[in-house]
Amino acid sequence: MSGQLRVLVIDDSTDDTELLLRQLRRDGFDLAAERTETVEGLKAALEAQDWDVVLCDYRLPGFSGMDALAVVQEARPDLPFIFVSGVMGEDVAVAAMKAGAQDYITKSSLRRLGPAIARELRDAILRRQHARAEARRSAMEARYRQILSLAPDAIVTLDEAFRITLFNLAAERLFECPAVDLIGQSIDVLLPPELAPVMRRQLIAFFTSGEGSAQIALPGQLRFQRSSLTVFPAEAYVSRLIEEGRTIFTLIIRDTTDRETMIATMQQTNQALDAVVQSSPVAILGIDSLRRVIVWNKNAEKIFGIPAASIVGQPYVSLLRDGTEDLNETFQRLLAGQVLRDVEASYPGIDGSPNLRISGAPLYDAEGRVRGAVCIVEDTTEGKVMQRQLEHAQRMETVGQLTGGLAHDFNNLLAVVIGNLDLLQTHIRDVPAAQEPLELAMKASLGGAALIRQLLAFSRRQALSPRSFDLGAVVTATRELFGRTLGEQIEVKCEVATDLWPALADPSQVESAIANLAINARDAMPEGGLLTLEVANVHLDQDYATSNIDVAPGDYVMVAVSDTGRGIPPELLGRVFEPFFSTKEHGKGSGLGLSMVYGFAKQSRGHVKIYSEVDHGTTVRLYLPRAIDVTAPMALPALDEPGAVTLDADILVVEDNPDVRKVVCQLLRDLGCNVVEAANAAAALTILESDRHIDLLFTDIVMPGGMAGTELARAARRLRPGLKTLLTSGFAEGSIRAANRADGFDDILSKPYRRQDLIRKMVEILGRDQPVRSAERR
Repeated sequence: MSGQLRVLVIDDSTDDTELLLRQLRRDGFDLAAERTETVEGLKAALEAQDWDVVLCDYRLPGFSGMDALAVVQEARPDLPFIFVSGVMGEDVAVAAMKAGAQDYITKSSLRRLGPAIARELRDAILRRQHARAEARRSAMEARYRQILSLAPDAIVTLDEAFRITLFNLAAERLFECPAVDLIGQSIDVLLPPELAPVMRRQLIAFFTSGEGSAQIALPGQLRFQRSSLTVFPAEAYVSRLIEEGRTIFTLIIRDTTDRETMIATMQQTNQALDAVVQSSPVAILGIDSLRRVIVWNKNAEKIFGIPAASIVGQPYVSLLRDGTEDLNETFQRLLAGQVLRDVEASYPGIDGSPNLRISGAPLYDAEGRVRGAVCIVEDTTEGKVMQRQLEHAQRMETVGQLTGGLAHDFNNLLAVVIGNLDLLQTHIRDVPAAQEPLELAMKASLGGAALIRQLLAFSRRQALSPRSFDLGAVVTATRELFGRTLGEQIEVKCEVATDLWPALADPSQVESAIANLAINARDAMPEGGLLTLEVANVHLDQDYATSNIDVAPGDYVMVAVSDTGRGIPPELLGRVFEPFFSTKEHGKGSGLGLSMVYGFAKQSRGHVKIYSEVDHGTTVRLYLPRAIDVTAPMALPALDEPGAVTLDADILVVEDNPDVRKVVCQLLRDLGCNVVEAANAAAALTILESDRHIDLLFTDIVMPGGMAGTELARAARRLRPGLKTLLTSGFAEGSIRAANRADGFDDILSKPYRRQDLIRKMVEILGRDQPVRSAERR
């Protein structure tokens, strides 16, 4: 043999070992040998290097040859092991062969040793090759089974009789059944009964077709059945393998429940998107790269007057009417790849020439090429009207804030004038010559106060006393006064609904508003005409509220004042509610009448609308909220002559204007009150924190210094629970009243006020009978 033979000899005789090795050298072996006679030496030799063959004596002094065989098989089971012994019976030899020895040779027949070793070396090579092949086969089978177990799809193999021979883990999960329960069963157990014969015919047809693989196609939709008898949709592919003359079918089964659910969801989503497109408040248009219309929703039909059935699938240029250059140019820009936002355009639609605002974007395919475009078209005609209304409302709000601020300052000045005139009247009653100048001065001052009230009405900052009342009765009563006010050349007609709802507003302000509207109507009919007063229930819906700024939908009671006069030109109609603006000749109107009506309506949470045509007349409709909770107004106690009333009370007056403070303090002292003055909230708090007795806090609402009168009143209540409070303001706006009412501050006296107004409020809050207090307490 070529190469060196590595021989491990287990023998206690060195002579016998030398005979063995000499025989092997004669047989042509190049030897590398080692001898051992102990178990420890054997184990050490096996660990030290690899051996080609082990020659072992059967009888050893320390252990037997069978023990040595066991040690070798445990360490190197593939190492050839040959017994070489002087005495070895046939039974022992057979037992040794069964234990794993490859051969046995007697020491008297050493000539057989060389051929036996050569044969065993060849057999060892074959055994190792077979072991490697078996290992590879086992590894491949393990990998195959691992792949099958990890495969996401169910894999089922069938024999020629369509019995299940393999069922992977995915199949166990899919069919909810372990493989051991199905191996050997017919494929029919995995199918609904009605599909089993059809599946068999498919498999037989595939078997005879000669194809290597195919998809199973059944009439209708393929279904499989789980062990729980629940049926699910699936797709299946079959392949064929012929191995050793046997045909093996492999089925790959995939559950398509999620896919079908996704398809159904996509269909539902498409339907929902189509519903959104069709119900969109704007027109949605889509075209492809050939300029054919692919989307044309309901609002597109409305704006362009073309039904979708007539244009979808057709080039849009051939069907749109003349005058669409702007729209055509828009589509061309979109197909060129531009993104458009808020492009203004126009189109001669079925309702005239609406103003359009267009936004759009191109659509791209997977390669980035423009495959179409989609755009949104909005009819902005109504929006532009709403924008003008909003701008008008903002302008009116700005003017209202300006006039409100001016009115507040003028009220403080008039409070000083009127208060001092009231004081003078009480002190010079016995001077006849002074009475007429005082009355004229008071009349002028009260006229100024009335003018300020009109400004406050416009700015929505007048003091209102809203309550439930019969608007029809108020209009009917007001009409009776028109005979003297309007003149005989004006015919007055009144129409009041019989089932009228109660209205919620300030009745006195309603009377003033109707009177203002009637006087304006009279001035618009200098040669006479018809004035019509109409009162009716009206419901303003959401559509009306959407097209009119600051209108809440709901139930209203309406009074309409109509005349047959000259009317108002359209260019002036949008300004008639502005203060100091008048359509009358110079010197014949202050321009505050309609502005007062406008402000009163808004402050009352109502609405006012004017309609007019030149030479045909004007109608002003005043909408007041419908009263839901009808309660009777609280009656004030009757008062004696104001000059006869005296009040014994300690009053804390808080007013930042020194002139106003001086007047009100004098008026209160004339009534018998003990007055303590404070110029601001900080000074008032110092007094309230002392032990000074106070019956009532009388404070201005708007004051400098970081603390308003309402905050002072709340702080005073915390310091002195139950303290009576009276607020005053040049604004006296309804929002302040509503906020204060929540804190129990319902008493507000608007500036400027007369002496008797102050007395009435004091009596209402404190009561008529005041206890007489000793000088020490004061």
